Amino acid sequence: MIHSSNWVKYALDRPLISTPGETMNYNSGCSHLLSAILQKTTNKSAREFADQHLFSQLKFSDYIWHEDPQGINIGGFGLHLTVQDMHKFGELYLQKGRWGNKQLISEEWIAFSTEPEYTRYYHFGHYGRHWWISETSNSELFYFAMGMGGQYICVAPSKGIIITVTSDTYGDTLKPLQIIRSILH
Repeated sequence: MIHSSNWVKYALDRPLISTPGETMNYNSGCSHLLSAILQKTTNKSAREFADQHLFSQLKFSDYIWHEDPQGINIGGFGLHLTVQDMHKFGELYLQKGRWGNKQLISEEWIAFSTEPEYTRYYHFGHYGRHWWISETSNSELFYFAMGMGGQYICVAPSKGIIITVTSDTYGDTLKPLQIIRSILH
């Protein structure tokens, strides 16, 4: 996709490799399509929309969000946050979408997005709606966002814990997850 001149067209032109809903194969193209749909329906880029409805409320300090050749914020990667801002996002989810006295994300969406949708993808854990879901050795669920090179936002609701990791583990991006699992044990 990244070598294409039109990322949306590239993602839409990919052939189906199995019946929808039967096989999980993570790819950033679907996430990028969501960014394009958001831009088309709101007449705002994903960055502008997030600034207005989320990032300004959380007082994100400094971030970069890259764009594709058509100027669409990249949906599957390319958002660079400080570790503090990553942690705030985890805290927002731990608080079921509430920040201070405002409900920024509905409690229903928080529950829905962190519920395992694809339970057959065991490489990292189950997958919900843009969250990976895994279990501790005590069978308690926790969920996490994972970024390139070993960036993690991990939320363990039953323990009231948020673990935020920035690392440079390109050779072993699962290493931070192993450490997170040992902490949550």
